[in-house]
Amino acid sequence: MLTGAVVLLTLGLLELGLRVAGVKFEPSLYEPHAVLSAVLRPNAEGWTVKEGENYVRINSLGMRDRERRIETSSGTVRVAFLGDSMVAAEQVALEKTTSQILEQELSRASIGTGWQVEVLNFAVGGYALSQMYLSLGERVWAFRPDLVVVFVSELTVPNSYRRTKSLADIPLFTLDDGRLIPDPGNRSPAGTSAESMRWHQVFGDLHNRIRILQLARTAQQSKLRNAFVWSRVPAPDIAAPRRSEFMRVWPYSPPDNPELAKAWEITEAILAQMIDAAREHGAEFWLIQIGNDIEEDPRDAEREHFLRINGLTNFGYASERYAAFAARHGAPYFYLAPAMREYSAKHGVPLRGFFNTRPYEGHWNEAGNAAAAETIENEFLQRSRVFSVLKAGPKGN
Repeated sequence: MLTGAVVLLTLGLLELGLRVAGVKFEPSLYEPHAVLSAVLRPNAEGWTVKEGENYVRINSLGMRDRERRIETSSGTVRVAFLGDSMVAAEQVALEKTTSQILEQELSRASIGTGWQVEVLNFAVGGYALSQMYLSLGERVWAFRPDLVVVFVSELTVPNSYRRTKSLADIPLFTLDDGRLIPDPGNRSPAGTSAESMRWHQVFGDLHNRIRILQLARTAQQSKLRNAFVWSRVPAPDIAAPRRSEFMRVWPYSPPDNPELAKAWEITEAILAQMIDAAREHGAEFWLIQIGNDIEEDPRDAEREHFLRINGLTNFGYASERYAAFAARHGAPYFYLAPAMREYSAKHGVPLRGFFNTRPYEGHWNEAGNAAAAETIENEFLQRSRVFSVLKAGPKGN
């Protein structure tokens, strides 16, 4: 009993010390899913601290969004966002995310028209295009969106094919005589029974509330000295050349190996299926490309240096290929990077980077989310068939 009391006292003091010192760790926000491999866990909440410091809450429907209703009312225009961590934007406060800012601005634009606008965020950190596609049937269509936006990034193409993907085991597709089929290597995730899910929720909530458990998990997943994420500071030389690696350079040249060529074919096949599905459900489909961080960097010397050390002439291959694909399938396409770079230069702020990371790198900060929302709003109001209702005047005219 004495030993137990000493252990409990020690753990209690350690927990108190971590809280007093302001130490925070990454939360448990995900749970397994039989079809999608992983989803955001409903009502999960905790601090994200790898980039900046932000308290994240997942809504009751498992979305990084405010509370929503599945049912929609007449006179409501619904936009559904599908993407990865760039769009989920766990690094910034919810009201500062692209989807929330866009909803607010489009709602202002619709004042007096009789229409309401909702921008539903189905993005999940780490999602591949295959998971976004499966999410349509598993989650999105139940909300009856009028417009579906799929965001692609530098990870999209490599993570569409088993031989080039960088993610853990996820549901993938492959091609059989040009026909998209589930990859034979797919495996159902473990722990998706009702009992397992209940325990996962219990332990996940405990993890998010008890700093000692967070410390133990973080230390298990990385070296102990890296567990204290709160103490990280930016590298001293913020002007150091960007790393030259596959995930950073593949979008800027035609595929130079059969694996990447196959990854492109699968990516385009999935997108084609998503476009067809949107039409079947009466929804407008948009393809929006998020550029690599170097593409949004307003510093000419940095971009030119990147191109030079990688033997490149420009950043255009992926954007030109996406644009041509979208044109063939009659879907609106938009390449964000040029407008984002212009915004960064005009306002004199980096759109990526936080107090504990390097500027111009990583995920969008508050300025980056604001820039993306402003740019997308302008495109929607100018080119979207759905938002032509705002130009047409009050509802019923």
